[in-house]
Amino acid sequence: MRHYQERETESITFKSRDGKELLFAGINYDISIEGLMATTTITQLYANPYDTNIEAIYTFPMDPDALLLDIEVTINDRRLKGTIVEKREAEATYEEAIDEGNRAIMVEKSSNGLYTMMIANILPKDTISIAIEYTQLLAWRGDRVRYAIPT
Repeated sequence: MRHYQERETESITFKSRDGKELLFAGINYDISIEGLMATTTITQLYANPYDTNIEAIYTFPMDPDALLLDIEVTINDRRLKGTIVEKREAEATYEEAIDEGNRAIMVEKSSNGLYTMMIANILPKDTISIAIEYTQLLAWRGDRVRYAIPT
């Protein structure tokens, strides 16, 4: 078994649709390869530097053959984890949480290899950690095995 970890903490800013800069504070990759099975956890760190609540829409790619195992969002010290439910029920629950001023997450598969997550009610000065865990079967290509992290 091979195990790799890498952490990058250089700060990067991104602009939202309304022109606000959102702070990206770092990323951590944790990759475990046993035989031809790779399990990857990518953890990204963000912060809301503003004095207003934010609803974030986060789109992330995955290899189309990968299997999403888990998503965990930690806002400050509070962990949010989801359960699989029918799409209409998920949308209704998410909207109800927003209306009540609660925090909520909703993840859906947008297309083959592309997912979208919405995070509601990120409060001013909140720090957010998004951990995405997935697994995939690697394949021999000649005398090598290729592993790529989609970005």
